[in-house]
Amino acid sequence: MIGKGTDMQDPEKNARPIRIRIRVGLAIAWVLLVGGCVHTPRTSPDSVLDRSATSPPTPPTVAGRDGVPTATVDLNRTVGENTTFHATPTERQKFQVHIDFGKVFEGQSNPDRALQEYQDALKVAESRGHRSELTAADEALAHRRIANVLDRSGRFRQAEPHYQKAQKLAPRDPKVWNDSGYSAYLQGRWDEAERSFRTAMKLAPGDARIRTNLGMTLGAAGKSQEALGLLSANDGEAVGHANLGYLLASTGQNEQARQEYRAALAIRPDLQLATQALAQLDRQEKGIPADRPDSAIAQNTRPLPSARVDGDVVRTSAPPIVTIPIPPPPPLPPVSGDSNGLSGPGQSRPLGATSGS
Repeated sequence: MIGKGTDMQDPEKNARPIRIRIRVGLAIAWVLLVGGCVHTPRTSPDSVLDRSATSPPTPPTVAGRDGVPTATVDLNRTVGENTTFHATPTERQKFQVHIDFGKVFEGQSNPDRALQEYQDALKVAESRGHRSELTAADEALAHRRIANVLDRSGRFRQAEPHYQKAQKLAPRDPKVWNDSGYSAYLQGRWDEAERSFRTAMKLAPGDARIRTNLGMTLGAAGKSQEALGLLSANDGEAVGHANLGYLLASTGQNEQARQEYRAALAIRPDLQLATQALAQLDRQEKGIPADRPDSAIAQNTRPLPSARVDGDVVRTSAPPIVTIPIPPPPPLPPVSGDSNGLSGPGQSRPLGATSGS
């Protein structure tokens, strides 16, 4: 039965109220969505950044030279989401800092502090991981530096195992062999010093300092002719004779030393220090005190070779000189491998001898 008021004959008329209700519902929903809801982005506690980080602000400007604006940068402010600050230094940085500070303390004649820094550097190198940026060569460097300081203090027995470890870690590093040879030279162990210096020369045949070291060692061991060739290679035959004369005089062979000084003067008559050395020998024979009794020369026991061969220490450009030889008194503490290798007034170093670090 069909109720009163229905109109089955006009379906379009019946559907109109439904469409109106749907449109009203959609309109209300849109108003609620746009006007009544606020979107808040999610952030984590460790990612709260200035919103300006995604769009860096223009740096403030100040008046520069000639009125040209100059941008200023606040270095204390992090800009950009990808900006990362590494508060922990790398292994390489820690190692190098200890090495550099050790050199500084050596230059200040503070061997105890230098030794501590080099030992700290060694700890860093020894504790390196499998993928560490440090290598066996770095560990060898730390051992060599420690041994250098110990040599300087006359603690040769303590220095020796460090040289041995350095040789195993870096067998093809000429600096390791040169420094271990220098240590043996200071102790009068000529054969061992010669072997080390020859090994260093094979690894670095063009290094003049290593060649001088070997020449000084051969001269001290009595191999004068071979020593003369090596000592003459760097600065000429006259200098070679003068250096050999220095070696002979420092070991008490005064007559042979005179012959070498005279040979030097025959080649270079203007080599004044060779003349002074001959005069010094004459005064000593007559019992006349040295001209400079308070100088370091009056304390020398043997000529020092060229010491270390690193090139990472600033050195003076003053020319080397021949020192005046005297008979050997009590032993002199070794000269540090990082000290200035060029002779100066009052220093006991033969002509041509230079040191590295």
